[in-house]
Amino acid sequence: MTSRYDVIRRKNAFTLIELLVVISIVAVLIAIMLPALSSAKHGARVMACAANLRQIGLAWQTYLMDNGFVFPVPPSNLNNWHLFYGGKHPSIHPANFPQARFLNPYVGHREKNAKGSEVFRCTEDRDIRFPDGSTHTDGYPTYEYYGNSYPANFYLLNMHLKSSDPRREYAVLVDAIEHNLAKMVLAGDFQWYYSVTDASWDAHFHNRHDQMNLLFLDGHVAYTQTIRGEAVTDSYIIPINFAADE
Repeated sequence: MTSRYDVIRRKNAFTLIELLVVISIVAVLIAIMLPALSSAKHGARVMACAANLRQIGLAWQTYLMDNGFVFPVPPSNLNNWHLFYGGKHPSIHPANFPQARFLNPYVGHREKNAKGSEVFRCTEDRDIRFPDGSTHTDGYPTYEYYGNSYPANFYLLNMHLKSSDPRREYAVLVDAIEHNLAKMVLAGDFQWYYSVTDASWDAHFHNRHDQMNLLFLDGHVAYTQTIRGEAVTDSYIIPINFAADE
């Protein structure tokens, strides 16, 4: 004899078809949500990188205030000054010069040659590669190799001049820069140099479409679309007008 309780229980139970429908709906919802979650994670990593650059920007501003708003002149015997201004020391590719990593004290390091600072490391830092698969950094991320994920604008440091050129002794004064400081690139993701020079080397961090975080001389950071071979655009400017170059 079927009890009243059994009838109610059967009415409340899921049929196999209903269960399959529910599973299908859940699967569809998961498929919809996964790209959104992936995009959110990517956005978080981009924001973390931007936060690093903002701290580096504050450090640069403080350094410039302490030094009469004059950029440091690189020693003639020190290459990669645009990388050795701050970060991990020594790196896989060390710069054993007392002048190196001069920005470290402005991010909390008492010693210029402190062994590292996470503010100079991009969370998506990768190695530098050539289209044929060869790697410039021996497979190491650029932070591990150079100690810094964010190269500075070599024009501001006069690195575009040859070491034997006496004009290299000229320091760049912020007040002498004729461009809009809100468009003047101070530093950024490693790829910016390879993008604006249309080089074959690849140091993409966040994507492979030449979109990257750039720190500008006024202190703001923007996720910027760079243009291959274009160093001067409506969004950013790399070179400077400097009297010593005339």
